[in-house]
Amino acid sequence: MGSLRVLIAEDEPLDAELVVRELKKSGYDTEWRRVETAEEFRGRLEADPPDLIISDPAMPRFSSAAALECLHESGLDVPFIVVSHAIGEEEAVQLIRNGADDFLMKDRLGRLGEAVRRALDQRRLRRERDAARQATEQRSRELEAFHTRLRALASELTLAEQRERKKLAAELHDYLAQMLALGRMKVAQLRPRLATALEAAAPLREIDDLFRNAITYTRSLMAKLSPPVLEELGLPAALKWLAEQMPLHGLAVEVRSAVEKVPLPDDRAVLLFQSVRELLINVAKHAGTDRATVTLRLDEAGRLHVDVQDAGRGFDPAALEAASGGEHFGLFSVRQRMDDMGGWFTVRSAVGQGTTVTLTLPLEG
Repeated sequence: MGSLRVLIAEDEPLDAELVVRELKKSGYDTEWRRVETAEEFRGRLEADPPDLIISDPAMPRFSSAAALECLHESGLDVPFIVVSHAIGEEEAVQLIRNGADDFLMKDRLGRLGEAVRRALDQRRLRRERDAARQATEQRSRELEAFHTRLRALASELTLAEQRERKKLAAELHDYLAQMLALGRMKVAQLRPRLATALEAAAPLREIDDLFRNAITYTRSLMAKLSPPVLEELGLPAALKWLAEQMPLHGLAVEVRSAVEKVPLPDDRAVLLFQSVRELLINVAKHAGTDRATVTLRLDEAGRLHVDVQDAGRGFDPAALEAASGGEHFGLFSVRQRMDDMGGWFTVRSAVGQGTTVTLTLPLEG
């Protein structure tokens, strides 16, 4: 069965030798040390941790209870068997509760081999269980780190998208919009010269209309790409501008704000604005209603609350926990974004009773 290092806490050398003989009869190649004081016991634990401890419960200068206490202090996981000439049931039960694996009488050492096998098997199972738990905990930490990074990447992607939108809007303003405006000015300059040419009047008007429509569309596109109102006037004004755009999606939105300015860094303002826009688009697509309300409020703790409320069909909020696509994915992504910013995302909804989503964000920290 292999070699076995045994530490025997025993004040009678002959009794220790009987224990070793029984271990060898059971097939164990035994290397053993005998101690009879706490100091000797601790020294052997530190110098050469054993595979098995066998202890007499009552020695003149030591005991099994004291040995168990020393073992616990060492942090070692070593099977512990009590072998005694006479031990009371109450004492035996207490030793088991304190960590002993088994106990037997010295006149029944024939059971020792089986008791040792059982104790070693239990230690092996404990170690396998601990290793599995540690592996699970490590995997959980890795997954949490991955999710944290994934949330950070999602926020970075949103901000990068907003920067690109802003850059494209600036290019449209600086180049295309300017060229369209210049073209319309040139048409205006030509009109007096060709006023007498009736055949040119109608085409000129058509060209002027085309330029005007192109300029209007370009300005609308610039606003959609990067609404300047968010940077220039702040979040409340930007949400009111957003409400004006939502009828294009079949949704009338009322914005109620008790604050005119919200002291948010630009990146957080962008993420919060994008979150509200996603929530409103989600209402327009899935709620089965044509009206929604956005409410901004500050609490005494310095937190901003944004409520997006509709009276649509509603849903079971538990469905959010399993969201990986479909109509609830937008809500799931907004929740991840709020988590990444250190905020809170709460949903109050029930089938047939509408939905209120509240985004809460600390204004400091």
